[in-house]
Amino acid sequence: MYSLITNKIIKTYEFELYNGLKVILYQDNTNPLIVVSMLYKIGNNSTCPGLSHCLEHLMFQTKNIKNEEFFNYVTSNGGNINAFTSKDTTFYYEQLTSNNLELALWLEYERIKNAKIDSKNINKEKKIIQIERSMLYDNTPYIKISSEQLPTLLFKEHPYKYSIIGSEEDINNFDNYDFYHFYKTYYVPNNAILTITGDFNLKEIKNLIKYYFESIPKGNIPIFNFKEEPTIEKEIVHTYKDQFASIPAIILSYRTNAYFNLKNNFNSLKNIFLIKLISKLLFNGESSFLKKNLIHKKKIASFINYSLEILENYTILTIYAITNKNISLNQLIISIDEEIENFKNKLSNIDIEKQINFYEKNFYIKNSYILHIAKSLSRNKFLFGKSNIDIISIYKAFTIDEIKNMANIFLNKNKRIRLYIIPK
Repeated sequence: MYSLITNKIIKTYEFELYNGLKVILYQDNTNPLIVVSMLYKIGNNSTCPGLSHCLEHLMFQTKNIKNEEFFNYVTSNGGNINAFTSKDTTFYYEQLTSNNLELALWLEYERIKNAKIDSKNINKEKKIIQIERSMLYDNTPYIKISSEQLPTLLFKEHPYKYSIIGSEEDINNFDNYDFYHFYKTYYVPNNAILTITGDFNLKEIKNLIKYYFESIPKGNIPIFNFKEEPTIEKEIVHTYKDQFASIPAIILSYRTNAYFNLKNNFNSLKNIFLIKLISKLLFNGESSFLKKNLIHKKKIASFINYSLEILENYTILTIYAITNKNISLNQLIISIDEEIENFKNKLSNIDIEKQINFYEKNFYIKNSYILHIAKSLSRNKFLFGKSNIDIISIYKAFTIDEIKNMANIFLNKNKRIRLYIIPK
């Protein structure tokens, strides 16, 4: 399987063990470094909001590895280790010198096979998560509204409506059985993608992977059948008071109206990357449409940015903007809408070429890091059913009419959420 990942054509090797564990290998012997990562196809898309993130905190101790030793094994060998939970997945990785490959494989084996879930650890991690929640959510301006209020307006049926970190009540109510059952249900090989990037011997690594993971039995993974969210037919407007905000702000959020059949479906893939390119044209760089005109020329906004969430079932583009001095929120929203229409009508091939060149440069820079490649390959495999995607070629094939057509469909102000945030 070949694809453009860096500034040269590279090769990935993929196979699947008998127990359903999907394996992606990218070999780069330039430097003696290795990244071993494991993606579990469970995040905040379960019916237990916050549980996946809570469990992530518990996954650094096993029956054979005591508390803190998991980190010490990696850091004492000069490496780094981390994890994160998203709406769809939970991702773990170790980055080490390549002579520590087997150490990293053993740690991931211990995590999937022998995690230690007991009352002492659960209570300890609950307290840590409550502190994390207080610092990052409860006491930070704009964050709680965007992470907790906005999802409940975007989704009525799907668990995406819940915050990833979980509510204080949910965190407190989780018990030993909840954690153990969740772990045994979703931390199974047929619900995971093992991705290894960097310096390794291909024959040796295949044998090591089989040695550590092939004997683990596959699990019985529940099938989620979430109802499709109703189409937003009329703009949903809410006003929230934020005691930590000192300047008024606006949030605009656009959601795809139906499930995209992403797995091996090129038309859906094109639609996703059309939205991604539109987002970059609007926001990437100081000369992008919205930043150039709203911040630098008209001085309407003191800050404007965006997030683009490409999820298994939906894609969400959210715009965040803070007013400039003496500018009202209504002035700000009118100006944003004017610039979006300006983008739809006045987009040129020069704008597109400049943004693709900018993206291509950053694409190559990011993919000079084996950790970024591991994350990209894993996520692509999960979302699209294939790890290698020639994104640059997809972008370069888009016509200006395709971009404008998607912008007209997706950036429809009648089909969005509008949140006003005002200081309390």
